[in-house]
Amino acid sequence: MKKISLLLAVVIMVMVLLCGCGAQSADAQLKSGVYLAQERSSGVSTADQAIMLEPYVSIDTEDNSFYYGQSLMMSYAEYGSYEIIDGKLVSTVQNGNTYVFEIKDSNTLVRISDDGEEIDEFVYQEPVYGEEEN
Repeated sequence: MKKISLLLAVVIMVMVLLCGCGAQSADAQLKSGVYLAQERSSGVSTADQAIMLEPYVSIDTEDNSFYYGQSLMMSYAEYGSYEIIDGKLVSTVQNGNTYVFEIKDSNTLVRISDDGEEIDEFVYQEPVYGEEEN
């Protein structure tokens, strides 16, 4: 009887450890930085101008901070923190709003409405530190 109890305890511990690793893998694949919404038909003449008018999400994976703004041109952004729950980034901002994003992959977040519909797809933007002169 003691052997069965010990074996059962070991199996449970292994399962708990494996579940913990799976929960962290979604968070580990996220990158700190800015995720921009895919272009909508804004009627703007250049791609650079269109990007400035798209909603964005900025996350910091070190301190789990979260910013959500309607446009890079606007000075206001909602801010708060996030956590990863069942493969989704769930953020609560300063005014009490909650935003839910499905983590599609390390470069893509999909904003989900309260009824489960996809609203916007946000794609990670590599930082640009300077341009080479020709």
